[in-house]
Amino acid sequence: MKGEKGVKHNRKYGRVLQVFACLCLAATLLFSGSGIIYAQPPGCTLYEYCRLEGCDNASYIYNDGTDNMWFAQMFTAISDHQVSALSLLLYKSGSPGKLTVSIQATVGGLPSGSDLGAGDIYPEEISATSSPGEWVGTSIDTVSLSSGTLYALVVRAEGGNMSNSVRWCIDDVSDSNPSTMPGVYVSNDGGSSWRLNDTASRWGFELYLCEEEQEVGGQAYPVSRVGLMAPWLALAVAIMAGGVYLVRRRAHS
Repeated sequence: MKGEKGVKHNRKYGRVLQVFACLCLAATLLFSGSGIIYAQPPGCTLYEYCRLEGCDNASYIYNDGTDNMWFAQMFTAISDHQVSALSLLLYKSGSPGKLTVSIQATVGGLPSGSDLGAGDIYPEEISATSSPGEWVGTSIDTVSLSSGTLYALVVRAEGGNMSNSVRWCIDDVSDSNPSTMPGVYVSNDGGSSWRLNDTASRWGFELYLCEEEQEVGGQAYPVSRVGLMAPWLALAVAIMAGGVYLVRRRAHS
């Protein structure tokens, strides 16, 4: 009788441990989405990029017929290389229009001429609707960059307004490559004229060269939370394993 009572006690103790492990897993799912995760598309090599401390501010990208908002992030090529894809740190408000993202040459430190290579990001590819946003990628026409040359990453929209716009995160820089990355510029007349928008903050972007068969777009990165979940999963598994071990040990003692 005493042994039977002990077995019941052990089983109850094991169930408590298992419930606690499940709570750990639930906490993982609830809180692992906080913060910004940086992950590059598979089959791609990362070159120039700008990673932010957060997304406390974000620029409105839209074209309502009166304001045709274009934004230009300047960057210096770190080597002679090609770019065939890119990612931006974005979220959306309402029902925005399509984005066109391109790389342009510069004259006098400002975007100049036609697009060297361009690609589109569609609003349905953006799932985030608030800060801290998400990395959304697209393939572009392959562009050959020359080491030490200043280029402009230009982003503009098709339609929308302030309430229906894509928001491009802008903040202090936490990590970047190259180190030579001048201020950010904005145009409200479709790129006809540019003005300096900020000298301290930068927009979040990443430039890649991807394998020939690798297409980037139609999905947001990161697509996995494994990095943040791993410690919680390890703790939950350890607790469950410990509970099973103690139950079996007491049951046979």
